Amino acid sequence: MKFKLLFTILFLSFAFLGQSQIKDNVLIAEKTEFLVNLLKKNTYIHYMLGGVGSVVMPKDNFHLGKPTILLKTNNGLFLSFSGSGRLYRLEEEKDSSFLFIRIDSTESLNYNLGANYFHYKDQVHSFGGYGFWRTTGSLRYFNPQDHEWDIVPLSQEVVPQYYPTESSWFNPNNGKFYVPFQSIVNSSIVGKENLQGKIEPYTYVLNLDTRVWKKLGKANSKLIEIIKNAQFSYKCERGLIFLHFDDAYLVDFEKNKVFTFENSNFKQSLGRKKTTGLVYEQGGYFYSMNPYTKKTDSLKIDYAGMKETNFPIWEAEKNYGILMGIAILIILVVLVVNVRKRKKEKKKNDRRPEQTNYKIQFTDTEIALLKLLIEKGKISQRAHINDVNYVLGLKHKNTGLQKKVRSDTFNSINEKFRYISKTDDPLIQSIRSDIDKRYFEYFINSNHQSLISDYIKLI
Repeated sequence: MKFKLLFTILFLSFAFLGQSQIKDNVLIAEKTEFLVNLLKKNTYIHYMLGGVGSVVMPKDNFHLGKPTILLKTNNGLFLSFSGSGRLYRLEEEKDSSFLFIRIDSTESLNYNLGANYFHYKDQVHSFGGYGFWRTTGSLRYFNPQDHEWDIVPLSQEVVPQYYPTESSWFNPNNGKFYVPFQSIVNSSIVGKENLQGKIEPYTYVLNLDTRVWKKLGKANSKLIEIIKNAQFSYKCERGLIFLHFDDAYLVDFEKNKVFTFENSNFKQSLGRKKTTGLVYEQGGYFYSMNPYTKKTDSLKIDYAGMKETNFPIWEAEKNYGILMGIAILIILVVLVVNVRKRKKEKKKNDRRPEQTNYKIQFTDTEIALLKLLIEKGKISQRAHINDVNYVLGLKHKNTGLQKKVRSDTFNSINEKFRYISKTDDPLIQSIRSDIDKRYFEYFINSNHQSLISDYIKLI
């Protein structure tokens, strides 16, 4: 009796372990026309995202409710689940089914929700995604020797938008990976924007061969709003097509252009495909699995009916440092030229007048006024109107007479100096007072300060 009980327990244990292993390692998919046609494709296919149970029906609770990911490469057809590190490969084909065998040994879960999957140089990659309360810009590739996901060190971390639409795009022809702008979610930091996604409005491209990110420019604000509020996105050979309410836009990263589709029938047909899932593009057509017949439906992409918008994906930033440097250089050149010009003019104006010029005589009143202005100039001051009136003996005269005598005296001095110096540049100049704008203040022209001082000394 004890032997039978022990045998039963051992049998149930092995049966449970066997069932668990089958549940974990083997997934059975119906051999649909859609999968058969997909396997016949020999060109690059962007990864597909399908609804729960669209390809296989996992038994474990975690994967049962997760969207399905299909990725066709030159090495076969791979299957995974959103938010999971598990990776399955199609290994066996039967009359009515396909067997997907688990090829990874990782236990990582819930770290890469909404990640972008692609294959490059026969390696399966996974980029970005959300997990543990934050988004990341990590690039991973599956290591078939170790059956693990390995991290790829990059020049910096660039975080793509993961919700509600896929916004990053990979070009298999040149190994370039584009992110139109960053949307950084980090729930560990206080602030509504950190929960919804803090926008960093710059477009980046990653060179997979050099592993270096390059900032292309500032993302256009109109495009950011389109992507943020888009209902769905489709990957194609020319970029990403976004459904934005009743409109559809093609974002062409290689040309840095945004196009809009004009054909309403095409836009409506494209909108219906978002409910079916498992959509991929090849040769200018979108192919999807009919959820009822399991066959392949197709839709021609209406590239001919596109119209270019008036805004690009990104705009190159102006290098204000270079512009400022050029401006400073121009200013310095102008200053140097002006200084040299002034020195030449000063040298010309300060030349000693010929002996015949001394026949011109200033009156005693004019000499007294010139001495006043010269002394004021030595201490960087200007003569006030009251100072001038005092020297000219006009202190108690009426305003009209004061004005006339001042004007006549200044004109006389400037006219005599014009003859002496052989220049039309006036000797005495005036400027409105800083204290009372109604009055003027007077001073000797700095270009002639030395000349007139020497001349007064000779008188």
